Amino acid sequence: MWVRNLAPRPPPPNANEGLKRLRQMDLEGKTFLVTGSTDGVGRLVASQIASQGAHVFVHGRNAERGQGLVDEIRAAGRGLARFLPANFS
Repeated sequence: MWVRNLAPRPPPPNANEGLKRLRQMDLEGKTFLVTGSTDGVGRLVASQIASQGAHVFVHGRNAERGQGLVDEIRAAGRGLARFLPANFS
């Protein structure tokens, strides 16, 4: 027998709220692995984390886009980044 919970769920936090919370955190010197960070939301999160002085492992399948993001992070002069190519699918 299959039962579905029909209770209303709270909406997921919108991206702006998440970014506000991220900017309030002290990320200096901490290390993060951001999967899927060569495009879209992952790219935004990786660059925001690095802009706060964190070390970011940029993950993705596309080496060109991944290295491009690493180069952008390094050019900004804040935080460190390294590209890790991997396909988790």
